[in-house]
Amino acid sequence: MKEFDFEVDGKTYTITPPTMVQRRMAKTHRNKTFVQCLKDGCLLNRQMLEIAKDAGVWTEEDKAEAALIRKEINDNISILNKGGIELDEAKLIAEDTSKKRNLLLEHNIVMGELLSNTVEGQADQAELDYLMSVCITNQKGKPLCVSVEDFYEKCSDPVVVLGIVKFQLYWYGENSFDDPTEIKFLKDFGFIKSKEKSENVEEVVQAKPFLKDGSPIEVTTA
Repeated sequence: MKEFDFEVDGKTYTITPPTMVQRRMAKTHRNKTFVQCLKDGCLLNRQMLEIAKDAGVWTEEDKAEAALIRKEINDNISILNKGGIELDEAKLIAEDTSKKRNLLLEHNIVMGELLSNTVEGQADQAELDYLMSVCITNQKGKPLCVSVEDFYEKCSDPVVVLGIVKFQLYWYGENSFDDPTEIKFLKDFGFIKSKEKSENVEEVVQAKPFLKDGSPIEVTTA
């Protein structure tokens, strides 16, 4: 099967990359949704953030804290990618990074909830929905949904549900669902066996081996 093929009940379906025409249509659908949301009185992002700030839901302190946590995560990832430090120290850095990433996720959830129903948030989702409605197809490239409205009607259909997952893998990139650097490190050295998913934030650099009492440690991965 092709990279983005998937099967349901023995039948094969696929994610067909959108054409330029479909991308333009998705933008048009986004713009129409944007205008309609404005007419309906929905808030813009900046208005929502001002209200959230006044209500103490999302303050300047929260914004600064999220930025600081993001920087600390990136700094830690840089250290782990370079290697050349004691394994015990690297383990502490990886565990600290995992905790910080969970804190950042909490901030992102709050922000996502605030902005998902704004004018921009609904317009962005409408564009994505249009693309999914035309890109989830049979093997011949025919969309399973005849319109965005039909896509909404079929969102509980097993084929469409799995198609949405596959589309996200296509749209955001498969490595966007990979383990973050710190979890991969903890797995590689046998510190954890559970699986966590989050965003990757650091470019690949040539790593030095981690050390045990000053001597390099070799690690083998499956």
